[in-house]
Amino acid sequence: MSPIRLKSVAIRTALPEDAIHLAPRLRQADKDEIYRWNGMEPEAALLWSLKVSTYRLVCEVNGAVECMFGVGAQSPISDVGYPWLLSSPVPINWPREFNTVTAQVIKQMKVGYDHLENWVDVHNIIAVHWLKNHGFTFDEEPVLSQMGEPFYHFHWRR
Repeated sequence: MSPIRLKSVAIRTALPEDAIHLAPRLRQADKDEIYRWNGMEPEAALLWSLKVSTYRLVCEVNGAVECMFGVGAQSPISDVGYPWLLSSPVPINWPREFNTVTAQVIKQMKVGYDHLENWVDVHNIIAVHWLKNHGFTFDEEPVLSQMGEPFYHFHWRR
């Protein structure tokens, strides 16, 4: 199999059908993270994330949805946002381009919130590395998820 050539990367508003299309193609680490957090299936988790997020986007690579991300809040007046990102394996093949695009998205997320926080599976090494590269800090000790699995709490404050 020859490598896929990167022709274009586009960001647009996420739709429910994007979640249905992306769910079966998520990276295994992202599927595992979803299950280890609360036992949900990928499609249900993506659809729920879209529903509760005020900011929800997809990244298309060569016209195919390869990543979905967003940020939600507990209330419309909250200054705390909960960012999330789930992807297929494809964006990992273009780390420079992916980091450039996602840096712009994170910058926009930071405009709307004074504080961003969430939790990441300690086993999801690529996600942990990506979050650190984008300026998030981590609590030293992991916490246990609803499923009893270790997760790092990460955050950013203005």
